Order: sequence, then structure tokens, then C-alpha cells
Amino acid sequence: MARKKKSFEEAVDRLEGLVNELEKGELALDDILKKYRESTDLIKFCRGELENADKEISGLWELSASGEQVPVNIDAGENDNE
Repeated sequence: MARKKKSFEEAVDRLEGLVNELEKGELALDDILKKYRESTDLIKFCRGELENADKEISGLWELSASGEQVPVNIDAGENDNE
């Protein structure tokens, strides 16, 4: 069966659960290492998702002539052929 792609929110929820388990201090060393590895994978995934979102959001802004950041005018190119 194909695995469903995890969402950012699911990854954060799982990461929070792992942190809670690790903070309790009741795990065997082997379990700690497994959960730590899973945590680092989730952190990498979340960072990647945040970077992608940042790039997408950054694409919605441009610098004005005065150097100020302003929203991209998405209607600017619509009337070029008129």
C-alpha cells in the first residue's frame, strides 16, 4: 500500500509527541536513539516545508522603485495585448 505524504502539521504533531516522550526520561537508550533519529528526520522535513513556503511567499512580493517591499501586482500583465 502506498504511504500518504505527511503534512507539515502531522510532522509537527509527531515531533511534539517525540519530545514529550524523550523529556519524560523513562526510555531505554536504544529507544532514545531511535526517537532522536526520527526527530531529526522530522525537523529536516519541517525545515524544508518552511523554506518552500518562504520561497512561495517571497514570490508574491517585489521591490518598488524606492526599495520598499510591496505585493506583486498580478493584474499588471493582463492588459498587455489590448
